[in-house]
Amino acid sequence: MAAEINSVTNIVKVFGLAATSFVLAMAMTPALTHYLYKYKLWRKSVRTLSPDGTGTPLFSQLHADREIGIPRLGGVLIWVTAITVSVGVWAIAQLTESAFWDKANFLSRNQTWLPLFTLLAASLLGLLDDVTQVFEKGTYIAGGIKFRHRLIAVFCIALAGAWWFYAKLGWQTIYIPGVGDLFINGWYIPLFVGTMILLFSSSIVDGIDGLAGGVFGAIFAAYGGIAFFRGQ
Repeated sequence: MAAEINSVTNIVKVFGLAATSFVLAMAMTPALTHYLYKYKLWRKSVRTLSPDGTGTPLFSQLHADREIGIPRLGGVLIWVTAITVSVGVWAIAQLTESAFWDKANFLSRNQTWLPLFTLLAASLLGLLDDVTQVFEKGTYIAGGIKFRHRLIAVFCIALAGAWWFYAKLGWQTIYIPGVGDLFINGWYIPLFVGTMILLFSSSIVDGIDGLAGGVFGAIFAAYGGIAFFRGQ
């Protein structure tokens, strides 16, 4: 009986928070859209050069109408919603003595602090890159923050996350299906950093009609399912 109640609570938690986030995002969309169009926060010229300086005639032709006239900074809607819901549920859980809100509160040192930190840090980096492109600041040939500067920033974020996992949470093993736990000790740090750098490269794919959305949607769904069945 207790297990069934716990499963129902987990279902309400997952889908309830998802629905809350969706409604909040939809509610904020008109105001954000109005602001972005009012102040014309989009690129003022079509990109014609790639990061290595070569021409991009096909990209320029396909995206001529999308580069100019379509606002940037739309990602603000995603990370502001996630952080607002996270902090909001945590605050309600602290102010009440409800067992439901204690269960709904998913902020924890060993599970969600790091993902939220990474989300916020990477989002601020993306926001700065968008602002740089909109106002055409900097000298990067492809627009926005220079690639090496973005790479260094992502490396630092990844290094901080790897240190937290290894030094603070004590992670020293990885699980290999069919084999079991593999002890890698300090190699956990370069593995973590390398994974982050590889994920960072997905931004190239995401720039082509948002193709990364479908890939990451499947990843998030898989991790969500794993967390649900583990009661996390």
